[in-house]
Amino acid sequence: MKIEKIKPYQKIEVEWFDSLGSSGWLSLKSAETEMGDIERLTNYSVGYFIKKTPFSIVICQSYQKKIFEEGDRNIDNRLEIPLGAIRKIKKLA
Repeated sequence: MKIEKIKPYQKIEVEWFDSLGSSGWLSLKSAETEMGDIERLTNYSVGYFIKKTPFSIVICQSYQKKIFEEGDRNIDNRLEIPLGAIRKIKKLA
């Protein structure tokens, strides 16, 4: 997926696919009724854009405005999403 330019700490919503599994005994027929349900695999995460790597994007839930002497700042609840799992990114105001 091509990702357009996103500014650091810009608030975004990411629509992405995740894996789905279960454990325990289950009939194949029961398992097949859950397979292929795209809505069960689709997730939405909102956060502040931190970085794009060659394989993923990183967002965080919170960040502190204070910038330390080293030019660094604190972030909280980091989420790294593989690029191949991303369906859509929406910039939020």
